[in-house]
Order: sequence, then structure tokens, then C-alpha cells
Amino acid sequence: MGRKYEPLANGAEDGGDDCAASLRLEAAKTLERRAKRFMYTGAVALIISLFALMGAAVVRRPSMLECDKMVSPWYHAMPVSKEGIYALNKTNPDLYLEVIGSDPEEPTYGAIAEVFHQLHCLNLIRQHSWPIEQFSKDWGELYPDFLWDNPVLGRMHVDHCFEALRLSLMCYADITPVLNEHVDNPDFDRKADFNTHHKCRDFQRIADYVEEMGYDIPPPAVLKDGGHTHGERRFVTPVKPRGRKRNDGFKG
Repeated sequence: MGRKYEPLANGAEDGGDDCAASLRLEAAKTLERRAKRFMYTGAVALIISLFALMGAAVVRRPSMLECDKMVSPWYHAMPVSKEGIYALNKTNPDLYLEVIGSDPEEPTYGAIAEVFHQLHCLNLIRQHSWPIEQFSKDWGELYPDFLWDNPVLGRMHVDHCFEALRLSLMCYADITPVLNEHVDNPDFDRKADFNTHHKCRDFQRIADYVEEMGYDIPPPAVLKDGGHTHGERRFVTPVKPRGRKRNDGFKG
């Protein structure tokens, strides 16, 4: 049979106790350094995260009133001739609102450029994604309370906007190639390069034209009550099929 295992005794003469104590002390110091490093790294990460959250809260908050005021002038209507009505595949010009002061024989009609309707829809969807508390009632007409006062109507409006944007995206169907870059990442080896060149219209020229040549659009209630004064509105009521019905406009 083999010899029974017996642990070696640490003799005082070989400094065994001192060596063990030294190792324990060094291990304790190492743990302390690691703990301090971990606490320091955690504190720095926490501070960076807090600043990132604060920045996201500022950047992602709803646009302020000043931003909405910058957008609102673009929603004027632009002039369309009777020939333009027919070119739009419309057969009855009498159904549409005329611009006040235009020639009764060759009237000018007002129409909103589709791009501004689409921007309105995009903004409305953005507003609907935020709680009403994020907006201020001091905004007046720009306060989007209609989205929450009648939830069903608000939901219908948002759904309409989704459909309008879907139709536009599929109609124009931008086929600009979006390439994929190699990424040195074992979990995901590629990323889309959205930094592409597009052939675009000069949007600022369009906005400037509508601002210069456009007409203010009265709210539906103003049209319904026969055209009460409401600022400098330059639209008339719809022309009736049996005889022209005009008014003197909405002069403030």
C-alpha cells in the first residue's frame, strides 16, 4: 500500500507564515483595487448615461411652437386654373372653391400641394405618438387637442395619414440603391448605408412660391356659416350647380 497523505507542516524556520500573510495581504489589495476600478467605471458610465438620457429628452421632445409656426406658412393653397381642373381629371369645376376676386368667366381655384398635406400627416402622426401633456394650450390653433378630444376621430385621422403616406411612397417608389457595408461584428456583419444621393426638387423654391402666390384657407366652420369675417381669408364658398353663388370674401 502507498503511504498515507500527510500535509507538510509550515515551519517557522522557512518563513511559511510570513509568506502566507504576504499573499493574503496582496490578494486583499488586488481586490480593493478592482473594487475601486469597478466603482469608478460604474460612476462614469452612470454619468454618461444620464447625460445621454437628458440629451435624448431634449432632442426627441415635440417640436416647440416656434417650429410649428415655421411650418404653417407652407400650408397655403396655390392657384389652379379651370384648365388645371380638367388636367387633374376633374369634370365639374363648380364643385371647388374659387379665389375671391378672380375672373368669374375664368375663375382661379385654390388647391393644396400634396407635399404639404403629406408633411401635415407626418407631423400629425408624430404628435399622436406623444401624450397630450407634452403640448401647451397656449399654442392656440396649433394645439393638437382634436387628437384626444375625440379618440375615434383622432384615430381615423391618423389612419388616413398612414394611408396617404403609404400611397405616396408606393406611387413615387424611390428606387435609389441602398448599399450594405461590411461590419467587423460577429453578431451582425453588415449595415445599410443610407448616406445616398437623391435627385430632388428644390423644396425651398416650392415653399417660397406657395408663400408668395398662395391663398389662406379658412377653416370649415367659416365656410359653413356663409363666410363670416375671419382675418384676411381670400376664399369664396363653393359655386352652386344652378347659378354662381359668390360673396365678398372674408375681410377682417
